[in-house]
Amino acid sequence: ERMRSLYLEAYNGINGLEFAPFHQVLVRGLPALYLSDRKVDVQGLKPEAASLLREAGLEGRIYFSLFRLLRLRGVI
Repeated sequence: ERMRSLYLEAYNGINGLEFAPFHQVLVRGLPALYLSDRKVDVQGLKPEAASLLREAGLEGRIYFSLFRLLRLRGVI
């Protein structure tokens, strides 16, 4: 719940920023990067991660899938 709150606060704060689309990528991409780590599964946070990824929309889920693949391949 805390991460969801932080995510929403960050996302809602983007509107007035210069280069807002760039900041949207960051706000959606950073949680996806964090949530793609296996530690999230090991710690039993998968339901919370799924909820946050739903909040991030299709773009966030695409980033998550990409980061998960990169982690599985040992790139990151």
